[in-house]
Amino acid sequence: MKILVVLGSPRKGESYWGATRLEKQLKTHPNVDVEYLWLRDLNLKDCLGCHACIFNGESHCPLKDDTPLLQQKMLEADGVIFTSPVYALQISALLKKPFDHFAYLWHRPRFFGKYAMALASGGGQFKETLDYIKLNVTNWGFTFVAGIGIAHHEALQPGRQAKQELDLQKTAEKFYAAVKSQKHPSPGLYELIRFRVWRINAKYLKESNPTDNAYWNEKGWFDAAYYVERPISFLKIIAADVMERVIHRFMQSVYQGY
Repeated sequence: MKILVVLGSPRKGESYWGATRLEKQLKTHPNVDVEYLWLRDLNLKDCLGCHACIFNGESHCPLKDDTPLLQQKMLEADGVIFTSPVYALQISALLKKPFDHFAYLWHRPRFFGKYAMALASGGGQFKETLDYIKLNVTNWGFTFVAGIGIAHHEALQPGRQAKQELDLQKTAEKFYAAVKSQKHPSPGLYELIRFRVWRINAKYLKESNPTDNAYWNEKGWFDAAYYVERPISFLKIIAADVMERVIHRFMQSVYQGY
């Protein structure tokens, strides 16, 4: 089992401490390899918002930085742990850079079969940070297992320190069990509707965005119920069909090309 830890902090602080505790618990199981990838050591430039990655393909990004290396590392892993300190109620700038670059993964997701979890550190406001990480990585195709926030460990009372360490152990065990199981949940109605929205986008914007259209055609998603084969109830499919027609009409009333 190969686990990649993406470190979104510029220093070996609380996020790193939490990651080492997760690693320690994960390695109580045989054949678990944990690799740390420090974003501070990569050449990650600020996204220009030029849309070249979306319209022409990610290889056409004019910045030529280490974003492709990060993506390859993630693809090679069975599970990815995203870590970040909480800065102004959000992820760090270091982690935001690749998240901005990976906007094309919302259009062309590719991490199905992979698992992700998130760790945020700081004085609080963990939910907003963890939810943001979850929103992005699930749209890239990951199965999101868990998110955990850790407070300033050394400042905690001994009892709370012990509880925090126990929570990290339990979260690591949950993550390990999920990756080992190779099971993925069936998509909910929200996921099905999201799939339909991106399908509308890829289908009707063929002229302006041929890259998305070609990718979806290659994957066979235009005729699929979802990105991957998973059991879906008949009622959910009917509801998604209805919502797709409503959303398509709305997009036609607002934007050109639909």
